[in-house]
Amino acid sequence: MESEPLVDIQTSASPLSKEHQIVPVSILVYTEYADIDQEYANTMQAIDNTYGTDYYYENLTDYMDLGTRLQGHDILLIPEQEVASESVLKTIGNAWAPSLINFVNDGGITILLDHYWASGGTYHIYNQSGLMEINGISSITGNPAAHRYALSPLKIERE
Repeated sequence: MESEPLVDIQTSASPLSKEHQIVPVSILVYTEYADIDQEYANTMQAIDNTYGTDYYYENLTDYMDLGTRLQGHDILLIPEQEVASESVLKTIGNAWAPSLINFVNDGGITILLDHYWASGGTYHIYNQSGLMEINGISSITGNPAAHRYALSPLKIERE
């Protein structure tokens, strides 16, 4: 069975103008329970190395502020929340449910990173919010990841 061709979707939250001119992408990075010296630093460095530094970001350090801070951002990036318990992550997911659902429905992008070795846990944010249900884990260590969309704001060459 042949798969459907990939289609770029432009939404109201997209940083692409009608003429496909790029404006810097705005990323809100949730860092409250992240390992700032390792995963967070590595994630931001990987973005810089792969896509360049033509983007704006700010850190969200208190989950209770998501509703007021998400406005105006294109991407919500959730690095692994290494020092949070499962119950805390479920609490965050419940608290974020309306904001996450509205953000995605309006065309916003969420990226959640987790870890494999202790069975992860950051995914509980998605599960509890109702945004997505994740029931298992799989290691992709050492395997490259690729963009599905040619017009992804993080993929298009910056002029």
